[in-house]
Amino acid sequence: MPKRVPQSPVVPADCAQCQIHDKTVCRPFQGPTLHVVQDFKLGDRVLPAGSQIFWPEQELSEVYNLLDGWVSLYRSLPSGRRQIVDIALPGSFLGYQPDLEAPMLHGAECLTDVAVCVFPRKAFDRLAKQYPSLSLQLAKVTAQSVIRTQGHLANVGSRPALIRVARLLCEILYRLDKSPRRVAETVEIPLTQTHIGEALGLTNVYVNMTLRELRERGVLIFKGGRLTVLDPDRLVQLAEFEPETAAYEWADPVS
Repeated sequence: MPKRVPQSPVVPADCAQCQIHDKTVCRPFQGPTLHVVQDFKLGDRVLPAGSQIFWPEQELSEVYNLLDGWVSLYRSLPSGRRQIVDIALPGSFLGYQPDLEAPMLHGAECLTDVAVCVFPRKAFDRLAKQYPSLSLQLAKVTAQSVIRTQGHLANVGSRPALIRVARLLCEILYRLDKSPRRVAETVEIPLTQTHIGEALGLTNVYVNMTLRELRERGVLIFKGGRLTVLDPDRLVQLAEFEPETAAYEWADPVS
């Protein structure tokens, strides 16, 4: 098997070239107003896989648009364990919370090499007050995040392990615009069994057993960060996947 060569994160030359502009809080700024965000931003930054964009309890001076790459958002627990509360994909807005003076309640770890667009954090509210369309867009982003978090909580708290794992993988496929109904397509998903366990409240051993059961049932194969769906209809059934709900719950932040 040929060795996979990781691709460098995509950093646009300027805001006009940004490929995820329509998925971000910047969406209201088009054409003649695009210079507003171009002038407001502090710059772009590339971080390697495994690094932290920010830590829990860190006092931030910045907020971030995720331009490229995958990021896990997590809470640290007193036991030393972590709970992944969301997987951030390009277009996500990171580091914003109601009190911009307060330390962060969660951390953000790069699952892959990542590119982010950096804005000044404490000045962001002033910009939003100056441009009401930005405030509305921020409300939409926040509301979409709440909806996805509610769905994640229902999955973790009310479903058995097999369905939890199937639904998480199904959600990621949907968010990547890879229909869960496609068969025999291999998709790169940079999650380990530890990440899946931290997202779903399962031990590594239980995640391993569950993935093995899904493979033995002929539903999917997940190994080495690669997901291959073998029986899409069975996956959709196990994940309790409903297209109408998914289109609302798992949509891009501002779709």
